[in-house]
Amino acid sequence: MAYALEWITLKAGIQTVDVLTPKVVIGLLVGAMLPYWFPAMTMKSVGSAALKMVEESEEAAQHHPGAHGRYCETRFMQHA
Repeated sequence: MAYALEWITLKAGIQTVDVLTPKVVIGLLVGAMLPYWFPAMTMKSVGSAALKMVEESEEAAQHHPGAHGRYCETRFMQHA
């Protein structure tokens, strides 16, 4: 570990890291936010896709009630 830190300081020319500088604070905040932001965006897109599927199935059931060989009544949104 110490060798890796020494190698990084020699390659990058960084002697110290001051966590009170604005660039470092912003980098820490953004870096801490990213692991939560990506799953949140994924869940949001999956939720909107699922809602579109429910709306499409309800519309299909209203326009073609005998499409499944019997009357197909969807009640997805009544339970939500």
